[in-house]
Amino acid sequence: MRIVRTLLAVALILGVALASSAQAAQFNWQQLKGTQLRVVLNKHPWQAGIEPYLKDFETLTGIKLITEVYPEDQFRAKTLVELTSGASSIDVFMSMPAQEGLKYMRAGWLQPVDEFLKDASLTSPDYNWNDFLDKTRDAMMVEGKLVGPPIQVENAALMYRKDIFQKYNVKVPTTLDELEAAVGCEAGSIGPVGLDITVIADESAARLSDFVCGANANDRHLINVNWTRDLPEPIVADIRNVLVGDPCPNSQENKCQGTLTLKRGIEVGHIFQLGTRYSEAMQATVLDEAGKSVLMPMGCYGIGVSRVVAAAIEQNHDNNGIIWPDTIAPFQIALVPIGYRKSDKVRETVDKLYSELVHTGYDVLLDDRDERPGVIFADMDLIGIPHRLVIGDKGLAKGVAEYKGRRDPAAREVAFGDIANEIGRLVRC
Repeated sequence: MRIVRTLLAVALILGVALASSAQAAQFNWQQLKGTQLRVVLNKHPWQAGIEPYLKDFETLTGIKLITEVYPEDQFRAKTLVELTSGASSIDVFMSMPAQEGLKYMRAGWLQPVDEFLKDASLTSPDYNWNDFLDKTRDAMMVEGKLVGPPIQVENAALMYRKDIFQKYNVKVPTTLDELEAAVGCEAGSIGPVGLDITVIADESAARLSDFVCGANANDRHLINVNWTRDLPEPIVADIRNVLVGDPCPNSQENKCQGTLTLKRGIEVGHIFQLGTRYSEAMQATVLDEAGKSVLMPMGCYGIGVSRVVAAAIEQNHDNNGIIWPDTIAPFQIALVPIGYRKSDKVRETVDKLYSELVHTGYDVLLDDRDERPGVIFADMDLIGIPHRLVIGDKGLAKGVAEYKGRRDPAAREVAFGDIANEIGRLVRC
């Protein structure tokens, strides 16, 4: 049954749509009808792409698929635990032969499928494994055995900093073969010791001691390597991007012993130093100290208005909502009447106070909705208006209004005669 299930895994991954040709139509797809397979997949673009066709496969073959999909970390942990236990019921799972193929093969978790592809009773006659590229097929080989079809094959890429090569007049290799010919080994085993070419090292690599590096022979490495003793000092260049935890560049001189921390930020403004590129084109000149006509150095700047809003909210908020600074708040004062539609006295007092505040120059929001006070207060906190005045019948009877700043822990009473002075003292225009 294990061989049958392995074959079915190949059919599942390679042959969902094989019945489209005349040859495939004559193939006995139903020979294993009634079989059930447990398929465990990593959440992956390939998995998302093939899932819509699994029902077609079940219809074509009569095989019942029990499919489970997990995020990558959970998928790897689950499959490894189950396979290690020796009691796993997994029939089909995704794997990376380049990383784990040897271990999985020697543990007996992978079934070679070479012979199945050659068996005309088990592989549709119009299926041709050689349709895959040579390197793609090679990537699925472990100890000379084919362990499955390729889903995603990673390959080496040649990447370099063009500006650094140009700066130091270094010839740029155009292929990996050219690179390997220059150093005498494959890319994974290259090291700086004994090379008859220019060596350029990032600042972080140039300060290493007793380090490990490639030995310029395939699968060989050197340990306890030191600059000067084992090889000349390199040309030091800024190559790699910094990472969290990198030491201070001046740590060796004992000028600082800190480590780097990276934080997300918002670009609210920027400047561009344009030099004389545009002034030269426009012949924009000025007179220097000596009275000589010179090209005008130019620059420009920009401020992201919407980004300023986002940055302000990021720095000024709490669990209840936004806390606008007075200077950029959409409204400076929220006027909240209690019983605006029920009490003539409240409405008249609030309308008069609203007119006075607006006339004075304040931006005022009058919330005249027929809502419960708790709802209105929560909404005012959410939108973040810096100052709130509450007026109701109870306060009017005492001759006071209730004031609360958005950052204040509690409200306080302000006499009606003092409202203008208090607001003038608190509101920053």
